[in-house]
Amino acid sequence: KDGRREKKSYTITPEGKECLERWLHLPVEKDELRYETLLKLFFGSKISYQHNKERVTDFLNNSKQKLETAEEVSDKLLKIIDEDDDHFYYYLTTLFGKHIYKAYINWAEEVNQLLDSKNDGN
Repeated sequence: KDGRREKKSYTITPEGKECLERWLHLPVEKDELRYETLLKLFFGSKISYQHNKERVTDFLNNSKQKLETAEEVSDKLLKIIDEDDDHFYYYLTTLFGKHIYKAYINWAEEVNQLLDSKNDGN
């Protein structure tokens, strides 16, 4: 073998399709995001500047990586968007990811600047 894992292909059963359609018609119960990074930053005064800085920088780098992936998928979908109606809706979800990760990056960069300013003042 060349070291790659075998791809598995899955199909949805007719019963699964019916269940999915029923679920799609239900109202959304809740949209929420939870971030351990934010919770730990909330209590950031209990640890060092360096630990906080590392945590936010890790979040920043992770968000940059995820943005890059979302942009790659989005670009691929744009090239085939007219081939299948599903592609249009897949593309819409990648837009959400792109916007969210850009916001995360902006937030993390601003927080790092504020952390640096506070640290320089001490």
